Amino acid sequence: MKTTISSAKNPNVSVRTARRVAQSAARIVSARNEIASIRELVRTARPHLAEVANARNNAYLYLYDSFVRESPHKDVMRIVEKRFVDFGLSGKVIRITPFTNCRSLIEDELRYGVKTVVVVGNNETVAKVMSRAADLDVVFGLIAVGKKDNELAESLGIPLNEEACNTLAARKIELVDYGVINNQRFFLTSIHIQNARLRITCDNTFVVKADKENVELAVSNLLPSSVQGMTKGFLHPQDGKLEVIIRPQVSGVLSGLFNRRAYSKPSVFPFRRLLVSAARPFVMTADGRETQESSVEITVAPKKLKMIVGKERRF
Repeated sequence: MKTTISSAKNPNVSVRTARRVAQSAARIVSARNEIASIRELVRTARPHLAEVANARNNAYLYLYDSFVRESPHKDVMRIVEKRFVDFGLSGKVIRITPFTNCRSLIEDELRYGVKTVVVVGNNETVAKVMSRAADLDVVFGLIAVGKKDNELAESLGIPLNEEACNTLAARKIELVDYGVINNQRFFLTSIHIQNARLRITCDNTFVVKADKENVELAVSNLLPSSVQGMTKGFLHPQDGKLEVIIRPQVSGVLSGLFNRRAYSKPSVFPFRRLLVSAARPFVMTADGRETQESSVEITVAPKKLKMIVGKERRF
Protein backbone atom coordinates (compact mmCIF):
# COMPACT_ATOMS: atom_id res chain seq x y z
CA MET A 1 0.00 0.00 0.00
CA LYS A 2 1.52 3.39 -1.04
CA THR A 3 1.71 6.02 1.68
CA THR A 4 0.96 9.58 0.71
CA ILE A 5 0.91 12.94 2.42
CA SER A 6 -2.18 14.91 1.83
CA SER A 7 -2.03 18.63 1.20
CA ALA A 8 -4.59 21.29 0.63
CA LYS A 9 -3.00 22.12 -2.69
CA ASN A 10 -1.71 18.68 -3.72
CA PRO A 11 -3.01 15.68 -1.74
CA ASN A 12 -0.85 13.22 -3.78
CA VAL A 13 2.65 14.51 -2.78
CA SER A 14 4.81 11.50 -1.83
CA VAL A 15 7.06 11.22 1.21
CA ARG A 16 10.11 10.85 -1.10
CA THR A 17 9.33 14.12 -2.84
CA ALA A 18 8.87 15.87 0.47
CA ARG A 19 12.27 14.61 1.65
CA ARG A 20 13.93 15.90 -1.52
CA VAL A 21 12.35 19.30 -1.05
CA ALA A 22 13.47 19.39 2.56
CA GLN A 23 17.04 18.37 1.62
CA SER A 24 17.20 21.02 -1.11
CA ALA A 25 15.96 23.65 1.30
CA ALA A 26 18.59 22.58 3.83
CA ARG A 27 21.34 22.78 1.17
CA ILE A 28 20.18 26.28 0.21
CA VAL A 29 20.28 27.38 3.84
CA SER A 30 23.76 25.81 4.26
CA ALA A 31 25.02 27.51 1.07
CA ARG A 32 23.68 30.84 2.27
CA ASN A 33 25.48 30.34 5.59
CA GLU A 34 28.71 29.46 3.78
CA ILE A 35 28.42 32.54 1.57
CA ALA A 36 27.85 34.69 4.65
CA SER A 37 30.91 33.11 6.32
CA ILE A 38 33.05 33.74 3.23
CA ARG A 39 31.89 37.36 3.08
CA GLU A 40 32.77 37.83 6.73
CA LEU A 41 36.17 36.20 6.16
CA VAL A 42 36.89 38.50 3.23
CA ARG A 43 35.77 41.50 5.25
CA THR A 44 38.08 40.67 8.16
CA ALA A 45 40.99 39.68 5.89
CA ARG A 46 40.86 42.76 3.67
CA PRO A 47 42.89 45.00 6.03
CA HIS A 48 45.55 42.28 6.35
CA LEU A 49 45.72 41.83 2.59
CA ALA A 50 46.16 45.57 2.25
CA GLU A 51 49.01 45.46 4.76
CA VAL A 52 50.73 42.68 2.79
CA ALA A 53 50.34 44.58 -0.47
CA ASN A 54 51.60 47.75 1.19
CA ALA A 55 54.61 45.89 2.60
CA ARG A 56 55.47 44.54 -0.85
CA ASN A 57 55.23 48.00 -2.38
CA ASN A 58 57.37 49.46 0.40
CA ALA A 59 60.11 46.80 0.39
CA TYR A 60 62.36 49.59 -0.95
CA LEU A 61 62.87 52.89 0.85
CA TYR A 62 64.48 55.71 -1.16
CA LEU A 63 66.18 58.54 0.69
CA TYR A 64 66.50 61.50 -1.66
CA ASP A 65 68.98 64.28 -1.03
CA SER A 66 67.42 67.67 -1.70
CA PHE A 67 69.75 68.52 -4.60
CA VAL A 68 68.57 65.61 -6.81
CA ARG A 69 65.29 67.44 -7.46
CA GLU A 70 67.05 70.55 -8.72
CA SER A 71 67.03 71.49 -12.40
CA PRO A 72 70.43 70.02 -13.42
CA HIS A 73 69.25 66.56 -12.35
CA LYS A 74 65.53 66.59 -13.18
CA ASP A 75 65.89 64.71 -16.48
CA VAL A 76 68.13 62.09 -14.88
CA MET A 77 65.72 61.55 -11.99
CA ARG A 78 62.80 61.21 -14.41
CA ILE A 79 64.62 58.31 -16.11
CA VAL A 80 65.72 56.83 -12.78
CA GLU A 81 62.18 56.75 -11.39
CA LYS A 82 60.84 55.22 -14.61
CA ARG A 83 63.42 52.44 -14.30
CA PHE A 84 62.37 51.84 -10.69
CA VAL A 85 58.91 51.01 -12.04
CA ASP A 86 60.21 48.99 -15.01
CA PHE A 87 62.44 46.85 -12.77
CA GLY A 88 59.79 46.36 -10.08
CA LEU A 89 61.78 48.41 -7.57
CA SER A 90 59.08 50.87 -6.58
CA GLY A 91 58.99 51.98 -2.98
CA LYS A 92 58.51 54.84 -0.59
CA VAL A 93 60.42 58.06 -1.29
CA ILE A 94 61.49 60.40 1.52
CA ARG A 95 63.41 63.60 1.03
CA ILE A 96 66.07 64.11 3.69
CA THR A 97 67.61 67.34 4.96
CA PRO A 98 70.62 68.09 7.21
CA PHE A 99 68.20 67.93 10.15
CA THR A 100 66.68 64.53 9.31
CA ASN A 101 67.21 61.80 11.89
CA CYS A 102 67.92 59.05 9.37
CA ARG A 103 68.24 56.33 11.97
CA SER A 104 64.78 56.89 13.48
CA LEU A 105 63.31 57.27 10.01
CA ILE A 106 64.71 53.92 8.81
CA GLU A 107 63.75 52.14 12.03
CA ASP A 108 60.14 53.30 11.59
CA GLU A 109 60.02 52.04 8.01
CA LEU A 110 61.51 48.65 8.96
CA ARG A 111 58.33 47.97 10.90
CA TYR A 112 56.37 48.19 7.64
CA GLY A 113 58.44 45.66 5.75
CA VAL A 114 61.30 47.71 4.30
CA LYS A 115 64.18 45.42 3.31
CA THR A 116 66.38 47.75 1.26
CA VAL A 117 67.32 51.39 1.85
CA VAL A 118 68.59 53.18 -1.25
CA VAL A 119 70.48 56.43 -0.81
CA VAL A 120 69.93 58.77 -3.77
CA GLY A 121 72.58 61.48 -3.85
CA ASN A 122 76.38 61.59 -3.50
CA ASN A 123 79.19 60.94 -0.99
CA GLU A 124 77.81 63.53 1.40
CA THR A 125 74.34 61.95 1.30
CA VAL A 126 75.76 58.51 2.10
CA ALA A 127 77.75 59.93 5.01
CA LYS A 128 74.64 61.69 6.31
CA VAL A 129 72.71 58.41 6.38
CA MET A 130 75.45 55.99 7.39
CA SER A 131 76.94 58.04 10.22
CA ARG A 132 73.96 57.02 12.36
CA ALA A 133 72.39 54.04 10.60
CA ALA A 134 75.21 51.79 9.36
CA ASP A 135 74.56 49.20 12.10
CA LEU A 136 70.90 48.62 11.19
CA ASP A 137 69.93 45.20 9.85
CA VAL A 138 68.98 46.25 6.32
CA VAL A 139 70.52 46.17 2.84
CA PHE A 140 71.85 49.51 1.60
CA GLY A 141 72.01 50.58 -2.05
CA LEU A 142 73.18 53.72 -3.82
CA ILE A 143 71.98 55.76 -6.78
CA ALA A 144 74.81 58.23 -7.37
CA VAL A 145 73.44 61.40 -9.00
CA GLY A 146 75.68 63.87 -10.79
CA LYS A 147 79.35 63.68 -11.72
CA LYS A 148 80.93 65.29 -8.65
CA ASP A 149 81.55 63.88 -5.16
CA ASN A 150 80.71 60.31 -6.17
CA GLU A 151 84.02 58.53 -5.56
CA LEU A 152 82.28 56.06 -3.25
CA ALA A 153 80.05 54.84 -6.10
CA GLU A 154 83.17 54.22 -8.18
CA SER A 155 84.74 52.26 -5.33
CA LEU A 156 81.59 50.12 -5.04
CA GLY A 157 81.49 49.56 -8.81
CA ILE A 158 78.19 51.43 -9.21
CA PRO A 159 77.71 53.49 -12.40
CA LEU A 160 76.46 57.04 -12.13
CA ASN A 161 72.92 58.31 -12.65
CA GLU A 162 70.31 56.09 -14.38
CA GLU A 163 72.82 53.28 -15.08
CA ALA A 164 72.95 52.65 -11.33
CA CYS A 165 69.44 51.17 -11.57
CA ASN A 166 70.86 48.13 -13.36
CA THR A 167 73.19 47.46 -10.41
CA LEU A 168 70.33 47.93 -7.97
CA ALA A 169 68.15 45.47 -9.91
CA ALA A 170 70.99 42.89 -10.09
CA ARG A 171 71.14 43.04 -6.27
CA LYS A 172 74.64 41.68 -5.72
CA ILE A 173 75.21 42.06 -1.98
CA GLU A 174 78.59 42.14 -0.26
CA LEU A 175 79.34 42.34 3.45
CA VAL A 176 81.84 45.11 4.16
CA ASP A 177 83.53 46.64 7.20
CA TYR A 178 82.69 50.03 8.61
CA GLY A 179 84.40 52.17 11.22
CA VAL A 180 83.05 53.22 14.61
CA ILE A 181 84.03 56.51 16.28
CA ASN A 182 83.81 56.63 20.08
CA ASN A 183 81.07 53.96 19.99
CA GLN A 184 78.66 56.67 18.82
CA ARG A 185 78.84 57.25 15.09
CA PHE A 186 80.06 55.44 12.02
CA PHE A 187 82.11 56.06 8.90
CA LEU A 188 82.50 54.13 5.64
CA THR A 189 85.21 55.81 3.62
CA SER A 190 88.02 57.52 5.51
CA ILE A 191 89.23 59.68 8.38
CA HIS A 192 91.83 62.43 8.05
CA ILE A 193 93.72 64.44 10.68
CA GLN A 194 96.38 66.90 9.59
CA ASN A 195 98.98 69.02 11.36
CA ALA A 196 98.47 67.87 14.94
CA ARG A 197 100.80 66.60 17.64
CA LEU A 198 99.21 63.27 18.29
CA ARG A 199 99.62 60.29 20.54
CA ILE A 200 98.57 57.17 18.62
CA THR A 201 98.03 53.76 20.22
CA CYS A 202 97.46 50.90 17.79
CA ASP A 203 95.80 47.72 19.11
CA ASN A 204 97.63 48.25 22.44
CA THR A 205 100.76 46.92 20.74
CA PHE A 206 102.71 50.10 19.98
CA VAL A 207 102.51 53.84 20.52
CA VAL A 208 103.49 56.69 18.22
CA LYS A 209 104.01 59.94 20.10
CA ALA A 210 104.74 63.28 18.43
CA ASP A 211 105.66 65.83 21.08
CA LYS A 212 107.58 68.30 18.93
CA GLU A 213 106.47 67.75 15.34
CA ASN A 214 103.05 67.54 13.69
CA VAL A 215 101.70 64.32 12.27
CA GLU A 216 99.33 63.65 9.40
CA LEU A 217 97.04 60.68 10.04
CA ALA A 218 94.49 58.96 7.81
CA VAL A 219 92.29 55.89 8.20
CA SER A 220 91.07 54.17 5.04
CA ASN A 221 88.22 51.77 4.39
CA LEU A 222 86.08 52.20 1.26
CA LEU A 223 88.02 55.10 -0.23
CA PRO A 224 91.79 55.34 -0.73
CA SER A 225 93.75 57.67 1.49
CA SER A 226 94.34 61.25 0.42
CA VAL A 227 97.83 61.07 1.91
CA GLN A 228 100.48 61.68 -0.71
CA GLY A 229 102.54 58.65 -1.59
CA MET A 230 99.68 56.17 -1.17
CA THR A 231 98.35 54.24 -4.16
CA LYS A 232 94.67 54.39 -5.12
CA GLY A 233 94.34 50.61 -5.02
CA PHE A 234 94.86 50.54 -1.25
CA LEU A 235 91.44 49.13 -0.26
CA HIS A 236 90.62 46.15 1.97
CA PRO A 237 87.09 46.72 3.30
CA GLN A 238 86.39 43.02 3.91
CA ASP A 239 89.40 41.91 5.97
CA GLY A 240 87.97 42.83 9.37
CA LYS A 241 90.55 45.58 9.85
CA LEU A 242 91.06 49.24 9.05
CA GLU A 243 94.34 50.74 7.86
CA VAL A 244 95.96 53.76 9.49
CA ILE A 245 98.48 55.82 7.53
CA ILE A 246 100.88 57.90 9.60
CA ARG A 247 103.15 60.53 8.10
CA PRO A 248 105.29 62.69 10.42
CA GLN A 249 106.23 66.20 9.42
CA VAL A 250 109.93 66.67 8.65
CA SER A 251 111.67 69.25 10.85
CA GLY A 252 114.34 71.65 9.68
CA VAL A 253 114.82 74.98 7.96
CA LEU A 254 113.85 73.77 4.48
CA SER A 255 110.55 72.31 5.70
CA GLY A 256 109.08 75.81 6.08
CA LEU A 257 110.33 77.16 2.78
CA PHE A 258 107.54 78.78 0.70
CA ASN A 259 105.10 77.88 3.52
CA ARG A 260 105.10 74.27 2.39
CA ARG A 261 105.12 71.49 4.95
CA ALA A 262 107.45 68.59 4.30
CA TYR A 263 106.54 65.10 5.44
CA SER A 264 108.45 61.86 5.62
CA LYS A 265 107.38 58.69 3.84
CA PRO A 266 104.03 57.37 5.16
CA SER A 267 103.80 54.19 7.22
CA VAL A 268 100.78 51.88 7.08
CA PHE A 269 99.47 49.69 9.90
CA PRO A 270 96.32 47.51 9.97
CA PHE A 271 94.33 47.71 13.19
CA ARG A 272 91.12 46.81 14.96
CA ARG A 273 91.29 49.49 17.64
CA LEU A 274 93.06 52.84 17.45
CA LEU A 275 93.32 55.51 20.14
CA VAL A 276 94.24 59.04 19.04
CA SER A 277 94.71 61.89 21.50
CA ALA A 278 96.41 65.25 21.75
CA ALA A 279 97.10 67.94 24.32
CA ARG A 280 95.19 70.43 22.18
CA PRO A 281 91.98 69.87 20.20
CA PHE A 282 92.51 68.86 16.58
CA VAL A 283 90.30 68.87 13.49
CA MET A 284 89.19 65.44 12.31
CA THR A 285 87.40 64.85 9.00
CA ALA A 286 85.34 61.64 8.86
CA ASP A 287 83.47 60.92 5.61
CA GLY A 288 83.78 64.60 4.75
CA ARG A 289 82.40 65.88 8.05
CA GLU A 290 84.70 68.01 10.23
CA THR A 291 84.64 67.90 14.05
CA GLN A 292 86.85 69.20 16.84
CA GLU A 293 88.28 66.38 18.93
CA SER A 294 90.77 65.94 21.73
CA SER A 295 90.57 62.17 22.05
CA VAL A 296 89.15 59.59 19.63
CA GLU A 297 88.69 55.84 19.73
CA ILE A 298 88.35 54.22 16.30
CA THR A 299 87.26 50.59 16.01
CA VAL A 300 86.04 48.34 13.21
CA ALA A 301 82.73 46.51 12.76
CA PRO A 302 83.91 43.59 10.58
CA LYS A 303 81.71 42.65 7.62
CA LYS A 304 78.56 43.98 9.26
CA LEU A 305 77.32 46.31 6.52
CA LYS A 306 75.22 44.82 3.70
CA MET A 307 75.84 46.82 0.52
CA ILE A 308 74.64 46.35 -3.07
CA VAL A 309 77.74 46.54 -5.28
CA GLY A 310 78.62 46.34 -8.96
CA LYS A 311 80.94 44.09 -10.95
CA GLU A 312 83.62 46.78 -11.23
CA ARG A 313 84.07 47.31 -7.50
CA ARG A 314 87.61 47.95 -6.30
CA PHE A 315 87.77 45.16 -3.73
